[in-house]
Amino acid sequence: FFFKQKTAYEIPKRDWSSDVCSSDLALVSRRLVATHGPVRLLWSGQIQAAVGSSIVLIGLIAHVLPVVLVGLLVAVASLGITFANSTALGLQASPVGAGSASALLGISGFLVGGLLAPLGGLGSAALGVLMLCFALTGLLVHAFLKPRTPITEDR
Repeated sequence: FFFKQKTAYEIPKRDWSSDVCSSDLALVSRRLVATHGPVRLLWSGQIQAAVGSSIVLIGLIAHVLPVVLVGLLVAVASLGITFANSTALGLQASPVGAGSASALLGISGFLVGGLLAPLGGLGSAALGVLMLCFALTGLLVHAFLKPRTPITEDR
């Protein structure tokens, strides 16, 4: 009875797909991190986001909805891998201020999303361009910015 109550915060069945896809990959990431390590999984998640964003951009330019949807599925699915491992690596680098580091990591996505949301409505391909730019920026930041303390790869 308790779990069947209807509330204003209930997620309709049609809205579960993106949440389930991302959380399923987070569970897969949890199992893979023991064998491959968080750095390698972060790289794979970022590459997956770039590939998905490229597919979205191609679909938006060509005006083909199924291609856009496949690209969005690939890009959104990468969040389950990327968020979990980037948060773990960020908190590992700052064990003393883990609470503050977690708060900064949590609010940064909302801040950037809120500031740049109007740019997504500029045109049909603007969303794909923004997604691809941020995915490539994430790859470049990961490739060229090194942490102050070396992060050991636990296997």
